[in-house]
Amino acid sequence: MKGTKTVTPSFKDIQDLLNQEEEWLKRLKDSLAKAENLKNSMTSILDNFEHRLFRLESTVMPMYKYTGYLQQKQQSGLVSEVVILCNVSYSDISRTLKVIDNVMNLYSMASEANSILKDLHPSENLENYLKYMGHLKDAICFFRTDDVYKNQMEHMKSTYEFGISALEQEFKNVLRKESVVVKASDVLDCISDGYDSVTEKVQELELITADGMETLSRISQWLIDSSYATNYLNIYGELRATVDLQTLQR
Repeated sequence: MKGTKTVTPSFKDIQDLLNQEEEWLKRLKDSLAKAENLKNSMTSILDNFEHRLFRLESTVMPMYKYTGYLQQKQQSGLVSEVVILCNVSYSDISRTLKVIDNVMNLYSMASEANSILKDLHPSENLENYLKYMGHLKDAICFFRTDDVYKNQMEHMKSTYEFGISALEQEFKNVLRKESVVVKASDVLDCISDGYDSVTEKVQELELITADGMETLSRISQWLIDSSYATNYLNIYGELRATVDLQTLQR
């Protein structure tokens, strides 16, 4: 009777099986990482929501208790006082709900800006960049007094400071690209007719192209309004000095 022949897997078969197992393990790790991120996000959302509910409860509960008092007063016949106090309570609740709504809208816009600014560059769309920077600045000013948003604030400030640096770099790039090296003879013509006419003639020289001047004005005005920006004036002085030196050497 012939014995049963054992089939031994080849090295290639073993390697293919190992590759399949490694690929499956990689997908499993990716799924676990995504699940962990989702859990952390949901935990953060629930914590923030719980805090908002607590603040709403602390505002509404006294009103609720006071409403019971008003009902007792109404039963005793003081109707006019009840109407006045009820109107006050309704106004307080309405105002509180508006504040909550504004906070949620501001937080939503800040989160969107924080995400977009990481991938957007000022040279791609300057107006959009400045708009999202404005959203982020408003959110930082609003939330910096609330410790509940401390972690989010750190991310916002980091992105905002990165955005300021990006705007200063764009200012530098535009200034370097759009600066015009004028002829030394044109400069001499401006000062040859006396001091009184120098200012008017210098203004006629195109030191920076019109498009460049418009972009630089837009960026510089925004940087002036920012309490973080400090370097753009140094950038302007250094680059313009270099261009003026080129004029003298021509």
